[in-house]
Amino acid sequence: MLSDADYRLLFERAPTPFLILLPEADFTVVDVNDAYLRATGSKRKHLLGQSIFDAFPDNPADPDASGVTNLRASLERVASTYMADTMAVQRYDIPRRDSEGAFDERYWTPINIPVMSPEGDLRFIIHRVEDVTEYVHLTQVQERVRSRADTLQANYDEISAELLHSSRKLQRVNAKLTKSEARFRAVADLVPELLWEAGPGGEWTWSNMRWMAHTGQSAAEACGSGWADAIHPEERERVVREYRSAVARGERFRSVHRLRAGDGTYRWFLVEAVPGNDHGQRIERWFGSATDIHEQRVAMDSLDELVRERTASLSESEERFRALIAASALAVWTTDATGKVNEDSASLRAFTGQTREQWFGDGWIDAVHLDDRPGAMAAWQRSVTDTSPFDAEFRFWHAPSRRWRWTAARAVPLWNDAGRIRGWVGMTMDIEEQKHAEAELRDTALRLTMAEQEERRRISQVLHDDMQQLLYGVQIKLHLVRQMAECERQAALYEAVDGIHALIGQAIDTTRQLTVDLSPPILKEEGLLAALGWLQRQMLELHGLTVTIAANDESPLQDEDLRVLLFQIVRELLFNVKKHAGVDHARIELVNATDHIVIRVEDTGRGADHTIFERSGSHSTGLGLPSVRERLRQVGGKMRIDSMPYEGTRIELSVPLVLHRAK
Repeated sequence: MLSDADYRLLFERAPTPFLILLPEADFTVVDVNDAYLRATGSKRKHLLGQSIFDAFPDNPADPDASGVTNLRASLERVASTYMADTMAVQRYDIPRRDSEGAFDERYWTPINIPVMSPEGDLRFIIHRVEDVTEYVHLTQVQERVRSRADTLQANYDEISAELLHSSRKLQRVNAKLTKSEARFRAVADLVPELLWEAGPGGEWTWSNMRWMAHTGQSAAEACGSGWADAIHPEERERVVREYRSAVARGERFRSVHRLRAGDGTYRWFLVEAVPGNDHGQRIERWFGSATDIHEQRVAMDSLDELVRERTASLSESEERFRALIAASALAVWTTDATGKVNEDSASLRAFTGQTREQWFGDGWIDAVHLDDRPGAMAAWQRSVTDTSPFDAEFRFWHAPSRRWRWTAARAVPLWNDAGRIRGWVGMTMDIEEQKHAEAELRDTALRLTMAEQEERRRISQVLHDDMQQLLYGVQIKLHLVRQMAECERQAALYEAVDGIHALIGQAIDTTRQLTVDLSPPILKEEGLLAALGWLQRQMLELHGLTVTIAANDESPLQDEDLRVLLFQIVRELLFNVKKHAGVDHARIELVNATDHIVIRVEDTGRGADHTIFERSGSHSTGLGLPSVRERLRQVGGKMRIDSMPYEGTRIELSVPLVLHRAK
């Protein structure tokens, strides 16, 4: 027989958790076994004599808690029917005894069993439970896995469709770029100049219709080095040598030589070529033009020949020279040693409409345009004082047409046997047509530059508004797919999606950088100063170059093309500092004047003799500064360089606030 102590031991050590309740309104706990205490984390002294609902209240943090309500209903059914009541799986959170107010989420399968006396009275209720929390959690995880698998497949199908759409979008963008290139070629065929384009090594890749119409060469014949066949044989070797030398140095090419026409005759052309650099200062291509200056060259050659003849005969016959002055139609003139006109020039007076009395002395200055007068007189007085040759351009009044015309004046001193100046001889030539030709050339270059900038801006907008948004959407969806694949341990799918995700990230970075390089959005939204601030951060983050910016005010530039041009030039100059100066700091100063803006970029690095930046034969810089100078010249700006070895470099840009566009 088992003793009471044995029964007590069996009760307490029973493996199934249960406790004994009184069948009254509060259902007081009168005993509990060890398994129940372990399952609930409770102590016997905290439960005995307590209502089960006081010992285990609902979790106040769970607004949907129903444990107390459902348990009371089950216990009341047992008390009224004297029959066992098995409850469904029930969430009933358990208070944490080590933390005030905290609960642990738990799930149970309770069964309440009546204990009857021999007389048939209900004495106790056994409340037995099984902890099924882990099973419930596992079931929930399985359900989420099934749901995620369905979502994963749906997202994969959607991403596949998005990738197909993006591929077609990219094809349309490429088609637009091709159309833009066709528009550029069409415009290039309309200008009067002979235009061409070459690769980074100087080999021609394209020439416009004007070139083919003049030289009679086909596009294929001109490509490579075939263009040289159109140069006059006497000048061909020199021109090719100078062109290749300029390409090797990455510097502007300029030459005056004859080109063969389709009928076999030759005409004089001014030929120029400038490099087109990427933002890393690497030359991508060359742009060139040839402007017909045949009439001006013939006139200048005639003038030079006449000057040589007149100068040679001057020492032999003063009377003969006077006759030459009187008869010359090229406006030859003389002065005394002090620069005062003392001889008549009928040809020049015929040009200006002055009388002899008005012409003599300093009377010529009265025929100079009022705006050009101070500069012309200062240049003439400087030459007379320094005994240096006089060379100036200014507008003279042209009496026959009753309007101002551009002229070029040149003069040299005449020396006597004692080495003293005995007078000056000069000539004045009408260069109005030449000025117009030069202006048209600048306008053409400016139009091409602005057309290129507009195309950059349009492509930048397409990349930003279309491509980047599509790529961002694909990236987000791929990220979700990758997370789900990782959770489900689908290694093959994870690796495939991870690879695509990395490629999409690279594409986003590439399009973002292209967008900024082509046309920085901040320039349009906030202006030049804000864009320079953005560039300051970029140079530090990407290249380790600290840039200090000093500005007296936000730039008043209204023309977006000018803002973009200046931004790109400053960025190129900062790249030069990083690459060549040997320092990690640069300074930008922005000064607003009345009608122009000045930007200075300086460093305290290695520096160089400033003449090295200008010499055509230098191989040491590779800074792309000729390209910068040319782009500034096209918009009426200029560049000044101050640099000495080990004393740093300072480059000053000056640009008018208003861009004078071609009409």
